[in-house]
Amino acid sequence: MLPRTIEIKIVTLLAALSFTGLSAQAVDPEAPKSMKKFEVRYVADDIDPASFGAKPRTCYRAGETYGRVEEAPDEPLGLHGLIIIAAPDVWMINLIDSSGKHIVYKTSPIQARMPILASGQQAFKDLEFGKELLFFTNKNIAPSDGPLVDASKTKSYKYSQSSIDTELLVNDNSEPLKLIISTPSGKRTLIYSGYKTLPFDINKFKQPANISFSEIDYGEVRDASGKVVMGLPGLSPKAEDEDSEGEAEIAAAASPSKKADKEETHYGSDTNGVSMREPKAALSSLSQSKDLWQWMTYYYLFPVPSLTPAAMHLLEEEDAFDKENALPPISSFLSRVFLQNPDKIAEWINQAQITEEHKKQVLPLVLRLTKLPAAIAEAESIEKSIPSADRIITHLDLSADKLDTFYISSPSDLDMLWGCFLATGDKRYVEKIITTVPWSKKLTGSINKISIGAAAVWSLTSNAQQHKLVLQILKEVSAAKPELQYDLSKIIEKAEKAH
Repeated sequence: MLPRTIEIKIVTLLAALSFTGLSAQAVDPEAPKSMKKFEVRYVADDIDPASFGAKPRTCYRAGETYGRVEEAPDEPLGLHGLIIIAAPDVWMINLIDSSGKHIVYKTSPIQARMPILASGQQAFKDLEFGKELLFFTNKNIAPSDGPLVDASKTKSYKYSQSSIDTELLVNDNSEPLKLIISTPSGKRTLIYSGYKTLPFDINKFKQPANISFSEIDYGEVRDASGKVVMGLPGLSPKAEDEDSEGEAEIAAAASPSKKADKEETHYGSDTNGVSMREPKAALSSLSQSKDLWQWMTYYYLFPVPSLTPAAMHLLEEEDAFDKENALPPISSFLSRVFLQNPDKIAEWINQAQITEEHKKQVLPLVLRLTKLPAAIAEAESIEKSIPSADRIITHLDLSADKLDTFYISSPSDLDMLWGCFLATGDKRYVEKIITTVPWSKKLTGSINKISIGAAAVWSLTSNAQQHKLVLQILKEVSAAKPELQYDLSKIIEKAEKAH
């Protein structure tokens, strides 16, 4: 599961949260004296020059602990991304709706990372934004005369490893102009402009005002040497021959619930984090946590809708309604079960032994997602005692026959699709998730899109290992769409080993 996102489609209930520990608000007595500022944009055959992926990003880099990335607005997605690092704090912000996530790494010392290639490429782990030239000079690579860029002479630095060739072109002031990355699948060029060294400005690395933040605890992330690092994985295009572990790292970092916290990851595992296997028969009752997650995970194989009230009670017992990452898949799952049994909705609501607080918090969203007029009326009835500002209103349509118009704008949209699949077994939900797989390796969109693609790879791999139907769907799509065969073959190979 992924955390409940701050998005336009579902208005979530968030409040600005305070935090403790090392604060980026205070001026660091050892703060750097200068910072680098530059714009970077991507050029490649598969990037439309008019698309969001081709728009420039403004980057700042200062010392070992400060970084900032300002993206252009992505209006179709309703996103305007801003990422700020002031170790140990990271703020990931959507300026359009003034929402964001705050991450604190509590272990020190911590190093900020802004990698250019994905983390699976160990040979290029030190190739970072703001440290481009340092990567080559640290390898004692001597420059040669490069081609003219805008009628000016350049110096060229080249380094190759693991079927990846890189070339950095710098001007007379040793400032990057172009970084060319060539892989077996094609070439990508980073174009730099306005590369400057400026006096350090702490205000560029402070928590912005008037933003509603949710808090995320990542714990530790270490590099190959064991050093605790902080990163911007969403900036890293995945090379074609990247080890699949690199994909997992991207998904884990971009999607907090994909961290190794099994208590937070219910779908596809029992409460001890052990992968579940397809059951042989339907459950007749839900008496313990393991029963609950088996019932939900494999509902499409053995649907027993009469157990829905008991399931809602156990969900409350598991504190699932109080976990940010649980609401998207649980609400979408229950909405499909409700939709399949419209004559039972009122009865189930009366039978559900959950607190009034959770009835008001969860049921209106579930009911509205069904799109049934009677269910929406029931939601409005429940909401009468809820202040209008606290109501969760959604216009999201999860109908399988309308997925062509369902735009995936956040990782939690993937979770909602998985919830729908588990309740229905409809392969169209999985096929929709598969469409985002290419986002994990190509800079066709924003930081958000890359993290969505990485999360899709992670979830497809995990679910294909536990659901024969998911594996079958992957094979069918791979056969029907040659352009996806390379990416899906790696997921299929892993899943087949697990069956």
